[in-house]
Amino acid sequence: MGADDTGITPGLRRVICRVGLELAYEPKRWLLKDTLGFSPCSSREIERIAVSHGWQMDQVSSVSSQIRPQRAKKIYCLAIDGVMIPWRSDPQEHRICWHEVKLAAVFDPRDIEPPFYVAGTEDSDQFGHQRLWREFEARGMNGSWLLQVLGDGAAWIWNLADLHFPKCRNF
Repeated sequence: MGADDTGITPGLRRVICRVGLELAYEPKRWLLKDTLGFSPCSSREIERIAVSHGWQMDQVSSVSSQIRPQRAKKIYCLAIDGVMIPWRSDPQEHRICWHEVKLAAVFDPRDIEPPFYVAGTEDSDQFGHQRLWREFEARGMNGSWLLQVLGDGAAWIWNLADLHFPKCRNF
């Protein structure tokens, strides 16, 4: 169980340290006794454990501060489709009109970076060249970050993908 010479396991040590963040040493001992049903150690032992744990955390943090974290390479996928939505009703014919909206979802398949979405009612050329590509430029992105394009069989999707992301895998 990994208990030290005092009989305190690593799990109990973490509980003692966590309680140590909230209370002074003597009230900690009473809280532990009330919660666990027994007193695992004296107030003085709680203090020793907390100080020891703090010292270990300082050592780990000083070592980790010397190591430079590597930034993960940005990887995104682009899913594009057109969807039909109800539009303003036609007052003359008393029916709902339908209109196509182009929608692009840009997401990190590793869930490191947050996704973003682009939608527009313009035609496919304007959507691709003006709305979608301008959003990429505004975010400082270029085609090198794109892993794959996901879409159905609509020709406008693949024309846009071939134009802007020719080296990307298409699905």
